[in-house]
Amino acid sequence: MRCDKCKWWSRLDEQSNTQLSGAGYCLRFPPVIIQTDDSEEDFYEWYGEWPKTHQKEWCGEFMKSEQDA
Repeated sequence: MRCDKCKWWSRLDEQSNTQLSGAGYCLRFPPVIIQTDDSEEDFYEWYGEWPKTHQKEWCGEFMKSEQDA
């Protein structure tokens, strides 16, 4: 069991940032709402993001992907 073998996982575009090699998003549940705080500008920004995981991680929601079946 590992994220890159799970049907819920989607690999990040590794060409955009080499530090994220092997990283992806877990799409099992809806995105999490995140609030950023820019105290210098005195405003807040809200956005949704799926949890980022490494391809070698796994969780209790693992389900084998169809291409690996």
